Amino acid sequence: MPCGNVIFQNRRFKKMIFRKPDIQLFQHIAESEIRVCKPVILQVCKTVKLDDTYCVGLYEDEWDFHSIKISRAEIWNPIELFATIVHEYVHAWQSENGEDSLAHNTVGFRKFHRYFKAHYDINILGFNHV
Repeated sequence: MPCGNVIFQNRRFKKMIFRKPDIQLFQHIAESEIRVCKPVILQVCKTVKLDDTYCVGLYEDEWDFHSIKISRAEIWNPIELFATIVHEYVHAWQSENGEDSLAHNTVGFRKFHRYFKAHYDINILGFNHV
């Protein structure tokens, strides 16, 4: 679990500080809306890479837990943080429910995408920095 203050660089404005309670709130919402059996370990990292490409978040299925890593460098505001946490939680749900946990076009992923768009007005499939 992340501890203390986590600073996210916002290239459009001043640096934003996400405190531990902010991250815990977003994780709590994700946990209450997306039920998974195995525990989820969420880490906030300076950067996250997949195959030498920087990304906002990364999900990995471990034997007895789900691992989610969130990148400080690639997330610019609280909405993007929330969307990224939810996005990675959906991958955990996919893993436990027989869907391809790398895919974004499965029935379950589309269901959660529509749900979070309708109830929280967030896009868990991605965001564009302007």
